[in-house]
Amino acid sequence: MIIERPLYEHISIVGQSTAPAVVYTEGFEVDEGGWEVDPEAPVGEDYEFYAWRDDGNPRSGSYCLNLYRYDEDNPPYPAAAVRTFDSLEVGHEYTFSGWAKHTSGGSFGVLTASIGVDGIGKTTVVLPSAPNTWAEVSFTFTATSTSHLLRLEIDRTDEGNEAWGVWDDIALTRNTEDLVPDALGLLIRRGGVRDGLGVRTDVGLATFRLLDAQDPMDGGTLAPGQPVRILAGEHVPAYEVEHEEEVVYSQDFSSFEYGTEDPDGWTGSPTAAYVDLTEADDSLSLAVSRASSPTTGNVTASRTFSGLTVGRSYTFSAEVQSAASGTNSVKIVVTGVGESAPVNMPGSPSWPWVPISYTFTAEATSHTVVITGMLATGGFQSYYIDEVTLTQDAWTEVVPAVERQPIFTGRIAHLNSRYPLNKQTGQSRTYVEVTVADAVQIHGSTMRYGVDLGVDTDETFEERIDRLAASANAPVEVPEVGGPIVRYAL
Repeated sequence: MIIERPLYEHISIVGQSTAPAVVYTEGFEVDEGGWEVDPEAPVGEDYEFYAWRDDGNPRSGSYCLNLYRYDEDNPPYPAAAVRTFDSLEVGHEYTFSGWAKHTSGGSFGVLTASIGVDGIGKTTVVLPSAPNTWAEVSFTFTATSTSHLLRLEIDRTDEGNEAWGVWDDIALTRNTEDLVPDALGLLIRRGGVRDGLGVRTDVGLATFRLLDAQDPMDGGTLAPGQPVRILAGEHVPAYEVEHEEEVVYSQDFSSFEYGTEDPDGWTGSPTAAYVDLTEADDSLSLAVSRASSPTTGNVTASRTFSGLTVGRSYTFSAEVQSAASGTNSVKIVVTGVGESAPVNMPGSPSWPWVPISYTFTAEATSHTVVITGMLATGGFQSYYIDEVTLTQDAWTEVVPAVERQPIFTGRIAHLNSRYPLNKQTGQSRTYVEVTVADAVQIHGSTMRYGVDLGVDTDETFEERIDRLAASANAPVEVPEVGGPIVRYAL
């Protein structure tokens, strides 16, 4: 017998309640609500697929969603609209529902309406042929990802090329869960154990007792077939952390010797960048220039910045001073991202320092910044660069919630109540023993305890049994690795 007791400090047992939480509703009163024609539908002159809202006899409000298809294929592709739903909770049960009807004319054969989730399944019903008669369609599923593609379909029972139906009052609800209070004596037995009669079973079982709660003879809400999850750990809600701006690079070139070429990774074009004395105050700055020949072309200084965080906002800033004659301007270019508007650089006699800056969002971990001087035509022309900084802008970090992790999922298989008498007080108490069986079907692809946590660190049933059997004191008959051992499914 293989018996495991979860060694966690916090254990929670939750059961599905009867009051679902509404996650999403759509009556198409404003627009299509993000629903669009299925991108998998065939494309070409022999196909027409449309999804649009109009005011043709909606079930409620003033508008509804029409789905239409014309398809030369045999069998044809259904008229379908899809929408991606994010921020779902893995392992939780949801119900996707809506109301559908035949078009008013009813001239498109016997229509069916389907509602479902890609990769999981769908529910299909035949729509009433009477005009303006609505039918409710719903599909209940357990989220296997935080994001799922949901779909609405209209089709017909024959293989006619045209189908046209209407949807309204779409809803997605999360079947909420309630904490089961005062759970005692939790015991989890994985598949492969023998029961009290010595019969081997492939069903993983979890049992626990409830004290003075959930008595089925006194209004208890637990019932066979009801989903139950056993969770470990503590729930920590999501929270925000405000991060102040941070200077990730700063350079004023004062630490370099006069005449140093291409300092600190800066390179000039068409000639090398070098440390020089500025026109106005003789301080050390980075000088970039164009020689006497050619007499045209931009003068640039560039540097690659690494260690950036993709998606974060950065501001590059500097001060520039013209040392050229004529009308001159400068701009900042982040290669592959964008550039700032040109800024004028006045020259003699004041030679002012002009601030320039450009804010961009990092699309990679490194970007090249090019300070581009657009100088007047002429012989030797140059300008200076100083007080260069790259700042990561202030940002808000959203720390995701830490969810309690499921160590067992299944459905209630049996409830047993007993009422022991306390001889000292003459009063009886209620003990309800709950037995939960998992709904796992394949050993080799299912994580231990009958739940998939979405990570690769846990063992499957098959791997766990095989590993424990290797150290057994007596021979143990174990499943063949990779064998299609089908488990009982509720």
